Amino acid sequence: LFQNAKTQIMSSTNSRLQAGDRGITEISEQHFDMWIAAQLIFGLCSQPEINCYWHVYHPFYGNKYLQERIPLKLYETINSVIGFDPRSLIRSLRKSFQQYWKCGEYVVVDETIVPFQGRFKYRVHIKGKPHTDGLKEYALADENGYLLSYFLYQGSETDGPTTTKEIVLGLISDLPEDHPYLVVTDAYYGSIDLANELNSRKKRFVLSCS
Repeated sequence: LFQNAKTQIMSSTNSRLQAGDRGITEISEQHFDMWIAAQLIFGLCSQPEINCYWHVYHPFYGNKYLQERIPLKLYETINSVIGFDPRSLIRSLRKSFQQYWKCGEYVVVDETIVPFQGRFKYRVHIKGKPHTDGLKEYALADENGYLLSYFLYQGSETDGPTTTKEIVLGLISDLPEDHPYLVVTDAYYGSIDLANELNSRKKRFVLSCS
């Protein structure tokens, strides 16, 4: 699963490096793995600034694991060009999700906001949500909480379904067709039209219809 995503991100990042003048023309798989490790460390061990993790003699700051494995300058170079095509990455992930998990009997469709404060053209702000700023996603998960499929909301550029009925049907299209899964949605998605379509596809359903 991760290897597919990593290959796409590395290819896009190396293309950006080759188009610029940053001292290196490509990153290795080891460099990319350390960039990912740095993101995990930043989340687990918060420090005021990124460069604090590379402080050697400070009594409170610094991270020996990062200092021994990736120079600050290399990290900053990778971080300045890291990138990917969200559409192709999501298609790759959706295909891979099904290969590593046996889906439960119950599946739920809902939207979620993934917290994000950085620069990204599809970042949204929605009042009243637990996380008001981030990336809006339409997601399909089973009763164990495993993410089976999702769409990233991209405004007028959304690559995929746009109506609530299309969103539900698009998400469950990744499931095996011959199994009578129980599909659960809230009132935002539920409708008589959707119920009739799910019934024609031999899917059970629990819908809140407004």
